Amino acid sequence: MEEVMNKLDGITLGLLGYPLGHSFSKTYFEQKFKSLGIEGTYLLIERPSLIGIKQDFHEMNLNGFNITIPHKQSIIEYLDQLSEEAHAIGAVNCVSIRNNNWTGHNTDIVGFDQSFRPWLIEMGRWPIQKVLILGTGGSSAMVQYWCHKYDLAFDVVSRNKSSNYISYQDIEYCLPVYDLVVNCTPSGMYPNTQDMPAFPFQMLNSKIGLIDLVYNPLETNFLKLGKLQGCPIKNGLEMLHLQAEAAWKIWIMEV
Repeated sequence: MEEVMNKLDGITLGLLGYPLGHSFSKTYFEQKFKSLGIEGTYLLIERPSLIGIKQDFHEMNLNGFNITIPHKQSIIEYLDQLSEEAHAIGAVNCVSIRNNNWTGHNTDIVGFDQSFRPWLIEMGRWPIQKVLILGTGGSSAMVQYWCHKYDLAFDVVSRNKSSNYISYQDIEYCLPVYDLVVNCTPSGMYPNTQDMPAFPFQMLNSKIGLIDLVYNPLETNFLKLGKLQGCPIKNGLEMLHLQAEAAWKIWIMEV
């Protein structure tokens, strides 16, 4: 273990996304460096565009990085390879770098499963029958993969109705068939804490669980209004910690 820790001295990690005012990652990993006695650096890398990213990151001498909104899907074209789950999901939230070779991983699926499935089991609600997923980005793709993994029926809500998605206007007519709703949009995330998905909260009841992957604030308006209707609720903070630990294990193996 001491040999591994020695190898980790000087490690440089980071978070890629835009914007990053909501991020917890820098504090989390800097505290980890301190607790392990490691001299490490964690950078916040705000980039609205990925053009030139490989050269820029090479100059930063990064050993790996996390990825958040809006780059979880667009980063894939810059990667040399994908883990099996990242390939299946079509979204990446963690990249390991070794010999300038970039490998994309999805540790969100680990965090989601380890956080929310025990919660559902504890409440006696597992297995659930049908899931409603709000949003169509990288986090939504991960939750869809999770549903496929456990053979759970689901629908995805988009602002634009299509053959693959229902619209927010459709929710009111079909909400009673779902027993879990997962918000995979950034709506309500700091600093835009007053925002929330266009959702018929008046139709919710205690039979429908609400998950919001947003963790800042800890209780979004989406969760507050659901709680008022008697819904069991849970935010994404525990998932965030679990996916971060899964990413750390990947980086340790690559150093």
